[in-house]
Amino acid sequence: MSGSHDGREFTAFEYSEVLGHFDVDSNDSAERLYLQVYAVKVARAPMLTVRRRGVAGVVVGRLGVGGSTTGNPDFDRRFVFEGDATVLTSEAQASLTAHPRPFRIDGGEVVVWDEGRFDLDRVEPALEQLGELLTHARLG
Repeated sequence: MSGSHDGREFTAFEYSEVLGHFDVDSNDSAERLYLQVYAVKVARAPMLTVRRRGVAGVVVGRLGVGGSTTGNPDFDRRFVFEGDATVLTSEAQASLTAHPRPFRIDGGEVVVWDEGRFDLDRVEPALEQLGELLTHARLG
């Protein structure tokens, strides 16, 4: 699906990938992962990927070991990023903390995603939250 939301062009779609494989001898089975993806065009922005830390990342973050930091201990404990974090103003960090979703800025698009099958009822709220993040981020 594509269109315009609050003056921004967007695309929303379902992505799926099969993880693993089926093996009769070991009873292993393949699993299909579904993601609902939202992409919004932006004028210009540096590359940046932000994702929630896993359990190990939370422990490492508490210890202050490894990874880039924003200087905001609460945000750095919850998220890990690659790229130019100057995009993440304190307001953008607060928006991400309130609505934790992995996201990526690349090639003039901001992409966020949620686990699960495509559901039209999730598009509007996701675009609202993404719009809030983009309003506070330092883009172009």
